[in-house]
Amino acid sequence: MYQAIAVIVSVLVHMQKCRGATNEHTNVADLQALCDLVNLAKGTYATPDTTEINQETLNEIEIINISVADPKWRSALATEPKNKKKDSADCKPPGNKEICKPYYERWENHNIALAADKAGEQYPKIETAKLKTALGRSTSIMISGLAERAAAIRDQYNTQAAQHKGATSADVITQLTLAAAGPEAQRASTTACTITLTSNRATDCTLPKGTSAVCETLLCICALDSTKDKSLCGTVASPDNRREAWGESSKSGKWNAIDSVSSAQNKQVVSAHLIRQRLQAALN
Repeated sequence: MYQAIAVIVSVLVHMQKCRGATNEHTNVADLQALCDLVNLAKGTYATPDTTEINQETLNEIEIINISVADPKWRSALATEPKNKKKDSADCKPPGNKEICKPYYERWENHNIALAADKAGEQYPKIETAKLKTALGRSTSIMISGLAERAAAIRDQYNTQAAQHKGATSADVITQLTLAAAGPEAQRASTTACTITLTSNRATDCTLPKGTSAVCETLLCICALDSTKDKSLCGTVASPDNRREAWGESSKSGKWNAIDSVSSAQNKQVVSAHLIRQRLQAALN
């Protein structure tokens, strides 16, 4: 996430460098886009839903899959709970037999559900003769493939969801704060821009410099100094009283003026979608 924002910052600094920024309010649009990035660090984090997809979610498609399965194979499945293989003598002990496996019990449960739906109100009732036709077998194979694909998607999602369970809002906001305010920034705070300025603006703002944090880029495109007297980002972000010489000693005052514009905006709930949206807006 930090690297993605850094790339956008690089692009925006390059845009500023090429434009020259010689006129009043030249960089207001860039100010808005970058303030939106800064404010990601100030928002609240929308914790992603890492609830796993359970087996029950796949039951409907699996039951339909059983309903169009090969009739001969399906005839071996129980149609009543009392006849389930796992309760038979063959599965005591279960050993390594297929009929004693958990998935076989699931198949039998699906077949029992089909048998209970005598009128075909919930699941399709297809005649055996139709299932044996070329179209019937093709349909059966297609549905079997869909059921298999659904299970694969479920497993992939559950694996990815498990990987995100360790992530916390602190992790996300911390990374966004570092990207916004520099390496020494306090979590969720942009009151201080923690990059270090030299006494030479060109040195600090010429690529590859000027891209270590969003606040550094904002200083480069908005701050006034003893040689730049235009309100590049409007009179609030680029006020007349901040025309001090460029350098570390004047950085705080220049940054406070810029950050006051960002701070005036409403804070939003931070999500992956919002981050992508704001990065895209910064590029446009």
